[in-house]
Amino acid sequence: MHEASELPQARINPIDASVLDVGDDQVIRLRSAHGVMLARVKISDKAKISTVCVPHGYRGKGNVSGLTSEIVDINPLSGMVAQTAIDILIEKL
Repeated sequence: MHEASELPQARINPIDASVLDVGDDQVIRLRSAHGVMLARVKISDKAKISTVCVPHGYRGKGNVSGLTSEIVDINPLSGMVAQTAIDILIEKL
């Protein structure tokens, strides 16, 4: 298991954190149709309700690329894999 400090922050709104019963620095699993990643919670009023803000660029289990598909999620203008607006499920660990 990864140390929480090695994982990217998943910024979520306080209302969503309350519904999910999660707190700051708690490790969560983000699951999409194409994969999973681990992140640590950072509760933030700046995060919109029902969204999760996660930086990309981490390796291993904390990599946003693990939530995408190089076949399905291609931006038609840039040819790059889209790493925004990914439908996910948050799982409390």
